[in-house]
Amino acid sequence: MIKDDAKSLISKEKVVLVGGYLPGIYPPGEDDVVSRLLSTAFLKASADDDPEIAKKYDIHIIDVPTTSNPAEIAKQICEFEPVIVAYSVYMWNYDITVQTLEIIKETAPQIRVIMGGPLVSYTSKEFLRDHPLVDVIVCGSGESRFKKLLKSDFGEGSLSKIPRITYRSNKQIVHTTGEVQEDLAKIPSPYQKKIYDLEDGNRHTVFIETYRGCPFECGYCIWGEPDVSLYKFPIDQILKDIEIIYNSPNVETVIFADACLFYTRERAKLICEKIASCSQQIPTVLTLDILVLNEEMIRALQTINLMHGSFHFGLQSTNLVALELLKRKSGPEIFKRRIDLLREMVPNAEVSFDLIYGLPGDNYQGFRESVNFALSLNPSKLYLSPLLLLPGTPFWDNKEKHGFVYDNNPPYMVYANNEFSEEDMAKTFRLVLWVLVIFYFPAIRDTICRIPKYNPKYSFIELIDMFVEDLKVKIDPISSFDFDFTIASNNKARRHVMDTFTRPENSLHVFESMLEILEFCEAEALVEDIKIGVNYYKNLSDGDKLQDHNFSVEGRGDFGEGIYEKEKIQYVKSTWVRA
Repeated sequence: MIKDDAKSLISKEKVVLVGGYLPGIYPPGEDDVVSRLLSTAFLKASADDDPEIAKKYDIHIIDVPTTSNPAEIAKQICEFEPVIVAYSVYMWNYDITVQTLEIIKETAPQIRVIMGGPLVSYTSKEFLRDHPLVDVIVCGSGESRFKKLLKSDFGEGSLSKIPRITYRSNKQIVHTTGEVQEDLAKIPSPYQKKIYDLEDGNRHTVFIETYRGCPFECGYCIWGEPDVSLYKFPIDQILKDIEIIYNSPNVETVIFADACLFYTRERAKLICEKIASCSQQIPTVLTLDILVLNEEMIRALQTINLMHGSFHFGLQSTNLVALELLKRKSGPEIFKRRIDLLREMVPNAEVSFDLIYGLPGDNYQGFRESVNFALSLNPSKLYLSPLLLLPGTPFWDNKEKHGFVYDNNPPYMVYANNEFSEEDMAKTFRLVLWVLVIFYFPAIRDTICRIPKYNPKYSFIELIDMFVEDLKVKIDPISSFDFDFTIASNNKARRHVMDTFTRPENSLHVFESMLEILEFCEAEALVEDIKIGVNYYKNLSDGDKLQDHNFSVEGRGDFGEGIYEKEKIQYVKSTWVRA
């Protein structure tokens, strides 16, 4: 009997599920932490739970960082000798997906290739036309149809009965119609099914999804398209998953992949209570919506360990025309009231915001005003991003109306629109890089946010202009940077700029410029931290090895000698994780 079981196992056909993730995002800068993706895990958990499929197929998951060598990934896939390879395709892993696929097909052209995910779901016909190595595209949530594909023979008769897939038939591209809504109660938990071994000796970043959908239809987002309903996983399953994850000492970060956990308010309270009851207080990333922020929600969030202690919200813009086109209901007045409430209840709360440039209805001046408003709320971080014209979003569907000019390759970065010229987009990008410098030096950031209290003559954005003009005389790695409106160029510019400014001699220039601004604005009451920064980086520039990992550091410089506590040194240092 044992021999028969072994023979059966050996004879199973192999299927490989491939997911690609950006390394070093959570936790920041720690590339060695392995991300455990939900897309591949849900597919395997669902398929393995089907006796017919489990008898025929042996399914393997390969989740890899997008910085991996495509040839190495392809080799790893081909070692399984699969009959089917299925990719989960997002904007961040498109390039490496296509590169590995080409290598795989050269080695084993007979392999059937399935693709799913948001990047291919909404342009499946065009994608299949442009990528002849792909056999089938599954549009939307894929668990049930992935199982149907595994049970099919990939023939016309079988494929034509599966709703919302795109495939080739007699050299013609066919797209089937029909409605698909997964019954989430029938999708087993990948953690309870031990799809991922959290005790394998690795450090892990894991994801939890408590529901699918979104009640809103923001113009740039596919969370609420085409169905704005919420479909919930069973709460008992979610709470059990939390027990497994938050009691594992090997989990470094947990990311909730929901539009906003508190759209399901009563469930969210149960989830927060369960997290708080577990043994590991793991840094947790939640997407939050200012519209649902209230005292009850703030109290619940205080019980868990938010990543960097940060309450993070999508502000996106304060331009009223842009907000209307976005279909966003949360304008600056709502943000001001709710952030005031948050700071009243949690005075030391770390607050961060997303802002997007390139939105229809907005322009360079409008974006500057959005940055100015965001700074008035004293954020610990601003995440400033170009608009990506993602397929399936309302903006994608109305791209001609808004006059979008954009990169034709994923992730479709916007160059311009009817109101936002390409020249102004380039100016905005350079402004974003300067703001990035400011926010990676907490002492500089906080000083700029405090100056208007001493001299209300200057707005926050005007102070940034003054600071930049002074700093550019000393060092300017930004003005001459040739930006080509791609994600690769965007990331390269950010790394280049921050790697430049975190050299001690250049960090010294940053603090020297801030000191000059304080003197000009007659806000000398704020100079203490800036003087410490000047002394600290002057000593580093002179080659001194300051042991700031100790409890105190001796400072020497133009402002006299002193003993600086460790916390002060950490405060004036850049928080950039050097690339």
